[in-house]
Amino acid sequence: MKTSEIEAWVFQIVDQVDNNQPNEDSRVELKRTWIDTYKAAREIAGHANANRGEDILWVIGLDEKEGIIGADKKELANWLPQVWHYFKEIHPEVIDLNVQINGKTLEALLFSGDRIPYVVKNKAYGHTDAGSVELEVPWREGCQTRSARRSDLIRILVPMSQLPKVEFLGANIIVLPRNGYEVRITAHLYLYPYQFQTLAIPAHRCELKAKIDDIEFGESEKIVLKPLKDTRGGMSESLINCTKTEAIVYGPGLLDVNAYSIKLPALTELPSSDALLTVKISLFDIGKALVISENLKRIPIAQNPDIIARWSFGKQGF
Repeated sequence: MKTSEIEAWVFQIVDQVDNNQPNEDSRVELKRTWIDTYKAAREIAGHANANRGEDILWVIGLDEKEGIIGADKKELANWLPQVWHYFKEIHPEVIDLNVQINGKTLEALLFSGDRIPYVVKNKAYGHTDAGSVELEVPWREGCQTRSARRSDLIRILVPMSQLPKVEFLGANIIVLPRNGYEVRITAHLYLYPYQFQTLAIPAHRCELKAKIDDIEFGESEKIVLKPLKDTRGGMSESLINCTKTEAIVYGPGLLDVNAYSIKLPALTELPSSDALLTVKISLFDIGKALVISENLKRIPIAQNPDIIARWSFGKQGF
């Protein structure tokens, strides 16, 4: 989700609060102020688990009754690492955004739910008379957070088992000298649908995100999906058909995910370290996101006025 879309979502929520309208979106949580970090960990995990892969939005500094209170962004730097401390193995990725309204600042936190289920450590574990429960899978029900039941876990795990298998065959990040730095990203994937079901992959639900050192980029004006026809073995047919708006997957095949017109921040020098590329594909049919990442190496390029830098990964031929 683009930052402009997050901001628009926050404005919509504020309008609902100002007009005393209930927020019926189960993906949204309003907090008057920064809450206890252990409580926050359970609530974030439970909120994400119950939404079964959908992104969730927390707005700090907004109260349903009092309206805009405002939040201190400086607290986020200390608060968030303490929240992540209570997660076991992985925690949701987060995009934080300051939203200025009427001279006050709201802190919008968009948590990714694509790696559910999230597991939280029991704060009391190891203490006297604390019992033997070390970990918990929290679950949100209404306004309460409880431990997940077997039926809840089945709701999470069954759709996840229907995700297609995917192999990252190759990828390229190319930096071009256009209006500063312009980036193009291409990821080559091999998809194998679950039980050969037909999949619809909308281009607008695909994301390519890259990170080099502390530089993050990937917000693209244009995502293009293309079937990659492997002609090395004499086969040119594909079970993946693409239009300008989506890819339809009828069976196993190769798919290119391309992002164009990505802008890099103003830099005096491009870093030479590895790039971490993450591909996220939200499948319309299943309602789940497929996420895969790979490291790309900075590779030397011959003198070429059209290319400034390139990062690459992949088998020969991709």
